Amino acid sequence: MTTSVPVPALDRDMIGRLRADVIASAWTVENLQNLLSQGAMSALMRDSRLPALVELVGSSDPAAVLTRFFILGQPERASALSEALPTLGAEGLESLGLAATIDEAEAASALTASRACGAPARESADKREEEASAPKAPSLPTMRDPDEDAPEPEVAEDPWMRALFDLRPHAATLPDGDHEWWVASDLGGGADR
Repeated sequence: MTTSVPVPALDRDMIGRLRADVIASAWTVENLQNLLSQGAMSALMRDSRLPALVELVGSSDPAAVLTRFFILGQPERASALSEALPTLGAEGLESLGLAATIDEAEAASALTASRACGAPARESADKREEEASAPKAPSLPTMRDPDEDAPEPEVAEDPWMRALFDLRPHAATLPDGDHEWWVASDLGGGADR
């Protein structure tokens, strides 16, 4: 059985916000070549993402987050995507159909697969897992008026997300000058993806 991914939404305003965010994040071919070593770039050209994963692990630089997410296929927390794309945000990526929220198990599976291939676990993911498994101190009961409505508990939700499309920067020098753009395409099946 095959499943298809819906076509991305063509909302001009949201696409404009995405464009402004990727320009502001300096997610360009030139910056990508500065973020990654020549060896990692060469490996990417051969559909091997492991060297790039190793080099970008733990980086919160917006261009690194976007590279891990869209090019390398790593799940990211919605908060990291919202920081990398401040005017569009993670919700905007989901509305455009470029990303989807996934559960903890799917994210853990994807991150574990990367570790099995030799990429170290990202520090932030390990830290969250450690905090989740740490014993909690017992909470003390508080006094409240029984006639008052109970306050709603605050839920700090930061779901994992995965890219539904490969999005990456491209550049070319044409007779009328230098041009940069970002191309969305189907996810590749790379050698170690």
